[in-house]
Amino acid sequence: MKAFHEIRRYQSGFKVFYCKYRNMSFSTHWHSEIELIYVRDGKAAITIGETEYAAESGDLLICASEDVHYSDSYLMDNLLEFILFDPKVISFDSYDKNEKLSFICRTFEINRS
Repeated sequence: MKAFHEIRRYQSGFKVFYCKYRNMSFSTHWHSEIELIYVRDGKAAITIGETEYAAESGDLLICASEDVHYSDSYLMDNLLEFILFDPKVISFDSYDKNEKLSFICRTFEINRS
């Protein structure tokens, strides 16, 4: 499947974009921004690179800059929230690019002790 290059235009120098959609599917694309996709409600089938994720309410998917991704969720009832931001908004000086984290399951727990 051929992917298109999505180019986002921001209204200010703060390059962060937020939106939410119900019952969303989207075409195969890539962009320079990092994208967080949060499944607020329902289920979604989202593919990042070569991996398809069966995401459910509470799951978070992370698309790194230039990751090809799409959603084929047209028969699923869902509410998805998207945050896209220019990688320059945060620093990745200590980030190991060989360790890729693209999916956080809703059962993922952070130890806050």
